[in-house]
Amino acid sequence: MHCQYILQLSLLTLLSLPGTLAMTWSVWYRDRDRTTVICASKGSSVVLDCTYRYPASQIVRRKIWFTTRGDTKLDGSQQGDGVYNTSGLIKERYRGRTEFYDQDNNCTLKLNNVTEDDRGRFFFRFEANGSSQLHQGFTGSWGVDLTISDAPKDVSVKVSPRPEVVKGSRLTLTCSNNANPAAETYTWFQRSGPLLSLRLGTGKEHTFNEIDSDDSGLYFCMAQNALGSQNSTEQEVKVRESAHLMVVLAAFGAFFLVTAVIVVLYIYIKRRKWNTAEKKLPTKPVPQIQKATLSRPEDIYENMRRSAKPITDPDDMNYAELNISPAPSPRRQLNNKAEDDDAHIYSQLQTH
Repeated sequence: MHCQYILQLSLLTLLSLPGTLAMTWSVWYRDRDRTTVICASKGSSVVLDCTYRYPASQIVRRKIWFTTRGDTKLDGSQQGDGVYNTSGLIKERYRGRTEFYDQDNNCTLKLNNVTEDDRGRFFFRFEANGSSQLHQGFTGSWGVDLTISDAPKDVSVKVSPRPEVVKGSRLTLTCSNNANPAAETYTWFQRSGPLLSLRLGTGKEHTFNEIDSDDSGLYFCMAQNALGSQNSTEQEVKVRESAHLMVVLAAFGAFFLVTAVIVVLYIYIKRRKWNTAEKKLPTKPVPQIQKATLSRPEDIYENMRRSAKPITDPDDMNYAELNISPAPSPRRQLNNKAEDDDAHIYSQLQTH
């Protein structure tokens, strides 16, 4: 008896279920309890799955797909750009690109030739009225979030704390980009020439724990995902010496400069003194005896012959005796040739 009662109750429940469903206003997307997320590549086609329900007493007058950007309320009051409309205007960029599956309670929309501008959240809304001619509408709450997959773009390098740092500091380079799906690989390079680059490593960040002067230069990164890759613009990093070292170098340079100036001035003053002293030295007259040495041999011989007269002065006599002494040996004569010439010349002068 108890089992028969349960069976009858179950049958009554099944019989009443279609009527209950028929009285419900609803819109369902692929994911009923959350926002459906679809990722499509540029130029492809994407299908937005959708079903809807409404009371049997209502007659659907209009079916609409629209899209919104940014934060959107999910209370049914959403509004946006028309993508598909059975009896109204749509946005020009969607004209001729949509296909609507209008069968029974199917509200699926196909969007062809997807572009980056199609990025956003899509909603379906239908409007109906009954015998009372009261116009009613319902918008699905969660919607479909369409994202566009693309290779990395807008790749750039960010420097922390700043592009110019002191030697020994910590510096971090970060590679930023826009990509969908997100970039999977990041590669770092340092420019080593007009057409040459040095590969440094991989990772979204590249860190110098103690940067050195040799690390100054141009850096760039490459971001890559399954759809492609892109290089960033070059970022210059400058490494300068610490302030203490700069002071020491400046002091050393100043000392060297002052020392060089002092040395140059000292040499200049000494040279001026030497030049002044040389100008003040007296000029020594050239003795007339030097002219006598240039006399002709005939004159010297003649003078010697005339000096053979008697000598009365004892000094002259002694000098004459020295001149008429026996001739020295050939070797001694050669060695004392200059002295003999001077003696003969002197004798000439004495006779005059």
